[in-house]
Amino acid sequence: MKMMKFFQVKGWIDVGKLGPVIMQALPPYPLWGIRLPLDSGVRKTLVSQFIENRKDESWLLIGKETLCSDEQIWIAWLGLQRRKMQDCMRSNSIDGEMLRLLSGTHHVSAGIKRAGVSESDAEAWIVKIPEYVGDGTIPVCELAQIKEMAVELATKISAEITDSRPTPTVEGLIRLQIISPEEVSEID
Repeated sequence: MKMMKFFQVKGWIDVGKLGPVIMQALPPYPLWGIRLPLDSGVRKTLVSQFIENRKDESWLLIGKETLCSDEQIWIAWLGLQRRKMQDCMRSNSIDGEMLRLLSGTHHVSAGIKRAGVSESDAEAWIVKIPEYVGDGTIPVCELAQIKEMAVELATKISAEITDSRPTPTVEGLIRLQIISPEEVSEID
């Protein structure tokens, strides 16, 4: 696995023992957009099928509107690594902790509800949480190899891989409770 050393471009972000990280020039995060099946019967069991078929808890499903950028998920990944090192995760699993961190809440159940896949979602993300090697680097993942596993997982849950990448949306800000629907109408 190739590694990328941290360096400064615009400023530092304090991530505890992990050291400073930049907000630009980060590698793409290992995630793939998926189009979910239309069948509501399949959607009801989608998450449990995914959990049953994944190799380990380093694979997770995230609701499409939850992610705004690769930088956002890398920062959540750094927070996850710090919490693992300090043995202070609130969730019993790394996938639950990642959803909680992406949601910006202290409550695991609220994090899963906000960032996880819901029955009404038409699209989602298959995400691989990379290993941290503990030397102050962010991994540059072998995306082609990881994508093969993501495609296999998508097939097992009757989903289709898309070419999308995370972008901010108003729906995502509402879902994460960063803004309320009322605030959106005030802006319009």
